[in-house]
Amino acid sequence: MNWVRINSYKAMNAEGEVETYHLERCVEKDAFRIINDFGNNSLEFDVIPGYEMIKKIKNDYEKEIEDDLNRLYGTCENEDNYHW
Repeated sequence: MNWVRINSYKAMNAEGEVETYHLERCVEKDAFRIINDFGNNSLEFDVIPGYEMIKKIKNDYEKEIEDDLNRLYGTCENEDNYHW
């Protein structure tokens, strides 16, 4: 299959090591994947199910870290600007 790279992202793990992940699209079967530099970790998905999954992950992640962000950055009277 022919995978085309869309973008790359660096992420630090709990041990402080940085790893690069790539978002790629397969033109033959209109699928996407997220794969690390080593190729030993990947997540492959179709367009719509992948879109729905990523939206849910984003929402869950934001809910999980909301208190952490507020503790780090605080809140102010105008919560639209500062409250996560």
